[in-house]
Amino acid sequence: MVENGWIVGRDISVLGFDEIARWQWYPLLHSSGIGLSLVERPVMQMAEEAMELLQSRITGRRNGKQARRRLLLSNRIVLRGSERKISPEENRG
Repeated sequence: MVENGWIVGRDISVLGFDEIARWQWYPLLHSSGIGLSLVERPVMQMAEEAMELLQSRITGRRNGKQARRRLLLSNRIVLRGSERKISPEENRG
């Protein structure tokens, strides 16, 4: 990106997942004074729900039934400057 003259947050967006991706991009973004925008997943809630689901499946199998459940968890977008702002004109195309 730098070789092409692109500026993160102006010409291109860079987003990561969770805090792990933040460190991969740290050198590039730090030199430009920009933080990495990211999608934050509810990891602890995912782990808790997975354990509950596993436990209910184990219990359900003992009774001869398969316990099923659908769960939708919300992600959160954290904007720190590495996202490119899109004008209404660009968004129409």
